[in-house]
Amino acid sequence: RILLARHGIGNGTPFGVVANVRKFTVFPLPCRPPPLTFICARYHVVTSRQPVLIRDRETDARFPLAPETLWGTMKHARSWLGVPILLGDAVVGIVSVQSYTPNKYSHEEERFLITIADQVAVAIQRTRLFEETQQRVAELEAMNEISSVLRAALTAREMVPALLDATLRALGADNGLALLYDAEQATFGEIATRGWFAELAHALSYSPEGIVNHVLTTGKPYTAREFRTDPLTREQARAQIPSGWGGLCVPIKTTQGVIGALVIAVRLPRIIQPNEARLAQTIAEMAGNAIHRADLYEQTERQIQRLDALRTIDTTISASLDLRVTLNILLEQTILQLGADAAEVLTLNPITQTLDFAAGQGFRTNAGTATRVRLDEGLVARAGLDQPIVQHADLSSADDPRAAAFADEGFRAYYAAPLISKGQFKGVLEVFYRASHRATPEWLEFLDMLAGQTAIAIEIATLFASLQRSNVDLAIAYDSTIESWSRVLDLRDRETEGHTQRVADLTMRLARVLGTSDADLVTLRRGALLHDIGKMAVPDRILRKKGKLTRAEMAEMQRHPQYANQMLSSIEYLRGALDIAYCHHEKWDGSGYPRGLRGEAIPLAARIFAVVDVWDALCSPRSYRGAWSHTRAQAYLRAQSGKHFDPHIVEAFLRMMEEDAAVKNE
Repeated sequence: RILLARHGIGNGTPFGVVANVRKFTVFPLPCRPPPLTFICARYHVVTSRQPVLIRDRETDARFPLAPETLWGTMKHARSWLGVPILLGDAVVGIVSVQSYTPNKYSHEEERFLITIADQVAVAIQRTRLFEETQQRVAELEAMNEISSVLRAALTAREMVPALLDATLRALGADNGLALLYDAEQATFGEIATRGWFAELAHALSYSPEGIVNHVLTTGKPYTAREFRTDPLTREQARAQIPSGWGGLCVPIKTTQGVIGALVIAVRLPRIIQPNEARLAQTIAEMAGNAIHRADLYEQTERQIQRLDALRTIDTTISASLDLRVTLNILLEQTILQLGADAAEVLTLNPITQTLDFAAGQGFRTNAGTATRVRLDEGLVARAGLDQPIVQHADLSSADDPRAAAFADEGFRAYYAAPLISKGQFKGVLEVFYRASHRATPEWLEFLDMLAGQTAIAIEIATLFASLQRSNVDLAIAYDSTIESWSRVLDLRDRETEGHTQRVADLTMRLARVLGTSDADLVTLRRGALLHDIGKMAVPDRILRKKGKLTRAEMAEMQRHPQYANQMLSSIEYLRGALDIAYCHHEKWDGSGYPRGLRGEAIPLAARIFAVVDVWDALCSPRSYRGAWSHTRAQAYLRAQSGKHFDPHIVEAFLRMMEEDAAVKNE
């Protein structure tokens, strides 16, 4: 018969019968260190690596008869010959023969049996090489499958279940667990379960106890004969683990450390073999590197998206002067980039010392729009100049006047970032989650950036509003000054008193009919009010003369547009008013003064004003004539159309007057 070692040669090594010449049966035949009373012949073959020839056991005192040597007919053999099966220097088995006749074997049979042992050794070596090759091919196929699976998954969330399924297939198992671990937060992340592990998923949490946590802490694989009775198993979990299951737990590592664990379970009597353990470790290492790369990719993508969000917010702040528009876009990006359910901005009211609702998104009710929180109450009281971001994991236990509103919304996790600009507290950016949420340092840093952008937006909007108020106040002051100048002119020339205000109002009406923009109307009105500002340089003896002016006096009077140009051209604010003040005496046919401009070379504002100015002058009494009727004045305008006046403007003006008359008659 031939006996081969099951796991290698050594003290206590069990053997199994591979071939029994007469019976061809296979049964366990242990050969362990013998008692002190006798020495086992097979044990001597193994330890000495030499053949043992017993010619007659009854006369050979070296190896007393032992019950365990019986086999075959179970009678006591008289002759016995055994030789080692050697692979190099290692004994991998024994070839032995026995006979019930003494002196049956000699050295000739010994040499023959050695030849047989050598042939068996060659066969064993070939078989082992074949098995190792098959095993290696299977491992390579499994690793190739794992590699393909990991490449197909784009995120760590997708990789974990794919990794578990591929590993179970590679090891021929159906029950397992794969999870990721966040060492900084001491919590489990993505978890995948198969088989009876699914019933344990809800109870999985990080603890310094347990097999998984032992592997995560030590970074070394751990084999359990049976999970339920293993000394490292958490006491709380023993009752939930089915009996008769053992297996292996290996760490998922990266160059940065342990990031997870992989557990494979097999039903007894099967145990995880060393080659299977090595394969599982190799797979875990591949997975660790792939997951790490995926995490880096996700982080890069997230950073790019957040940078793009900040750019969008910056662009909005620069392009829009409406704070509501800016805040809505900012809140939209906040919810999108932070994965939040809702967010709102509360701005400080320095008068009431309250935080008032400014903008919000993601709310199911309208309760938030009426929010007004005192600075010294609730969660926002902790957000201030020297306070970090406020975090509250469970709003159901929060002491806040808005607790009922939070409950109606179903909010659970809460964050509040103070809005600080130039050292001044501007308000609070609040972020809400309807499920539990764990903030990472990276997440908190980005929230702080968003709060900074929000504070800048509020600061810019406040400055712009203040600037607008200042501009409006300044414009009102300028216009009041201009109106005062126009009244001074009217008082100086009593015959034209009230003329300036009338022509300014009528010019504005006509300009609107002609489609002039609101911005140009402002400039046009100022020009109308200052149209005769140049007369301030004309002497009273000429301006207030009751009789007909001499040629020299008329020439001086006609210089007043040039005087207006000299007065106003150096004032940037009033430069637009020069079109009327300098050109309102120009005529369509080029016969006007001071420059003799013709047609559309005359500014439009001056052409509009010229029609209105002459109309008001004709319809107002003078010391040298009475006021003309509207019919006569209209006839004059028609006669001067194309000569003094722009025909298109005359037509529009007369149509406007007819409409006014119709309304008045009605």
